[in-house]
Amino acid sequence: MEWEGAANGTVRPVDPQRYPLAFFSVRLLELAGGPLPELDLRGKAEDVLGWFTENAGRLERHVRADPGANGASMESRRERAFAALQEAVHRDEAARESTPGHP
Repeated sequence: MEWEGAANGTVRPVDPQRYPLAFFSVRLLELAGGPLPELDLRGKAEDVLGWFTENAGRLERHVRADPGANGASMESRRERAFAALQEAVHRDEAARESTPGHP
């Protein structure tokens, strides 16, 4: 399926897997104006962190200001979201290591 236009007007393939990650990342950035809950990404935290790291910059223009964010800058939101995702990666790793039969 090719219908998405790149910035230069060329057509590029659509990757349907990126839309849920984009929505999640935008919402995470919106919520990162305040304290974030622990994220349980069911063993996919490393993948989500990688995608977030590569794409957060281009998603920032879609982030709505959260009234409870106390004027948090986009940079501090990005740092908080990144830290929450890193913690989720650590929890996923710990869960894998504690699973019976894990090498």
